[in-house]
Amino acid sequence: MLAAYALVIASHYRLGELSLDEASTFFISALDWPEVIARSLSFQSQPPLFYLLLHGWIRIGDTEPILRALPLLCMVGAALTLLSASFLSPITRIVSASLLLLTTYGDYLSLLIRPYALSAWLSLGSFLLFTLLLTGPRRRFVWYASFVVVTSLMVYSLAMTAWTLLAEGLCAAAAFGVELSRTDARRARQRHGAVLWALAAVALVYVPYVIAVWHLQGHLGHPSIRSTLIAATNPRYFVSGPLYMLAIPWRLGYVAAAAMVYGVWSGVRRGDPMVGILVMIVIVQISMTHGFLEGRSEFGFRYLAPAFPALCILAGLGADRSLSRLAFAGWGVAAGAALVLLAATVSFVRAPGAPPVGPWRPVRTDVEKLPGTKVVFFDVGWEAQPLRYEMRDVHDVRVMTDPGEGWSFFGRLMTPAYVTRVIDRETGPATMFFYGFDPVTNGLVFHDTFEPAMTRRGCTRVYERAIPTSTRSVADASGALLYGYSCHAP
Repeated sequence: MLAAYALVIASHYRLGELSLDEASTFFISALDWPEVIARSLSFQSQPPLFYLLLHGWIRIGDTEPILRALPLLCMVGAALTLLSASFLSPITRIVSASLLLLTTYGDYLSLLIRPYALSAWLSLGSFLLFTLLLTGPRRRFVWYASFVVVTSLMVYSLAMTAWTLLAEGLCAAAAFGVELSRTDARRARQRHGAVLWALAAVALVYVPYVIAVWHLQGHLGHPSIRSTLIAATNPRYFVSGPLYMLAIPWRLGYVAAAAMVYGVWSGVRRGDPMVGILVMIVIVQISMTHGFLEGRSEFGFRYLAPAFPALCILAGLGADRSLSRLAFAGWGVAAGAALVLLAATVSFVRAPGAPPVGPWRPVRTDVEKLPGTKVVFFDVGWEAQPLRYEMRDVHDVRVMTDPGEGWSFFGRLMTPAYVTRVIDRETGPATMFFYGFDPVTNGLVFHDTFEPAMTRRGCTRVYERAIPTSTRSVADASGALLYGYSCHAP
């Protein structure tokens, strides 16, 4: 299965460019480390752990393949962690790790230069340790210490990992309540008190981040309690989320989803506490993520990444318990793995020999060939980050984004005053001006300010190319255009 994963990743490892969010993550991580902490909080409202790791990783190199290796290693680390969980059966571990790596969602997390793969790995480590502490007959101090450390790292990897901590807290409180109803308070404290103290320690470590980002909530929407509750309890999301995360080519994701359902059903019948913990993690993650983002920000399935390993384990448990009824179950798993490896090999052989080239790399090639100093504007300033990444080592190109504070750190909508001021400052005998014209979002500045300024200075249009935006591709008829003007001395 690991060989199949290597072949699948190798067939499309390089995507040809960095997306807007990936490029922003890169530039935050490239700052000095105190700024890394401050900007990850103020610009993206995310904890700083992944940005600090990427800050160190950039010392190895800043090319796309090197950058994508960091989330890839996180996913491999998650798979190895899962394979080392000796309290799970071998079939459960193999099937779960295979789903973690070979689903479309796992493939997506493996190459995305964002904190999601790291959050999935740390979330997996956290709830595996939590399961041992809550259900195991023997609890060692090192397990409690490891849980506190891993879970503290988890909550500082991604904002949405807070829901994993909440799910663990609910499970611990439920276990304490059940023990209290069966015995007495003293026995309940002896059995589950240390787990509650460990969770309290993690919550205390998490408080500084909550305080730091609390004031940023004013920049978000203010949904009503009713709309939040509707989103948090919408039954459709509890179907679409698992189906999306377990999707596999050739509709095999439905088989994985069926195994997950059977794993839950059989676990409930057996009264398996681990299944209860895993179900709680998945349900709370889906519910709280939708509820929190409703009216505040656009939902993305990537925010469900902390619950992804739990979902894979549930499917692995279902596969194990269904195969255990059959003779030669181990041979069946081996045959399935061989078929997956064969399919991955075919996919690798059929993959294009050359990596794809994104739309921004040809822009860099074009601009580099042109003489003189180049000044580039974007109607939407923050959308310049992918081009900034491509131009990071081109010294005669200046990308102007009108940066501000907080969420405007990487740029704002262009204004006539800013464009006029920059043109007046940068105009020279060997200057070229480029403008990323977005007719949908902010097109009037180009027509009312930039074009007249070019006309007054005797600049002529010498370049035109379609470019993507954060919401529209080059193929979209309403996509943006990059215009280039060559200027002469007045």
